[in-house]
Amino acid sequence: MGLRTCTLVAIFLSYCAHEISGNSEASLPDRPPEFLSNGFFYDPDERKLHVFWLPLDHVEFTPPNIEYILETDLGKKALIVSINSAIFSDWDPAKAATISIWSQNFLGRSLNTSELKVPILTDSKRRQPQEIKFFLDSDFVIWLPPKDEEALTNYIVFWCPLSKNGSQFCDGLQPFKQQQVKKSQNEFHFNESISQLNIAIVSQYSDNSGKEMLWIGKSFSKELQPNYLFLGIVFCIALISLVCFKKLKRAVKKSGSAISPNTLA
Repeated sequence: MGLRTCTLVAIFLSYCAHEISGNSEASLPDRPPEFLSNGFFYDPDERKLHVFWLPLDHVEFTPPNIEYILETDLGKKALIVSINSAIFSDWDPAKAATISIWSQNFLGRSLNTSELKVPILTDSKRRQPQEIKFFLDSDFVIWLPPKDEEALTNYIVFWCPLSKNGSQFCDGLQPFKQQQVKKSQNEFHFNESISQLNIAIVSQYSDNSGKEMLWIGKSFSKELQPNYLFLGIVFCIALISLVCFKKLKRAVKKSGSAISPNTLA
């Protein structure tokens, strides 16, 4: 779903809220959306920072239109890709930043803003869960604790339906779901099939210095794709073993036929 489609959806929801409220007088948005806890993910290959939030409820949309505005304290602006996510291009992982988000309609921005603190990301893996694996047949995920467990308090598991749009992680028309998990519990069982979900796990610390989301799922994991290198190696080993076995069998048969009764006498 592109930006234009998201805007049309927002207009429709604004119109519905306006009709339900009895054509009440338009005003500034009451509040901004809320960022997800540690709601960011950095893609080092494309140097893009993805951020995620909980959008306003439908009844909060102020007519005739509403949109979200994101900026950093470094002056960067985001590309909105859905009603609950955006992308900052050419992100510098060596710099910390604060991202602010507002709701905005034709009257202006919401008076308040939500903020997301993005730390330096060059060593972010030390406070991320390790070796996450998921199992489609039993709908659960497991992981190992972060390398740095000092001050670790808990984990949060987020999940959302897959998006048909390659630029989005989630279907923007459906909300994120989340569940807090104890730090001693390095697994999570789902009450629904995870075959069409993307899943994120966040480590939380008492000093609020947790790092980025770690995403897995159909859009991210190579585990769901055949490992052709591994399969090729297994095939070659099997083929060599078969050839060697046939050669050995022929050699044994040949040596056996060479032994005659006269030889034994």
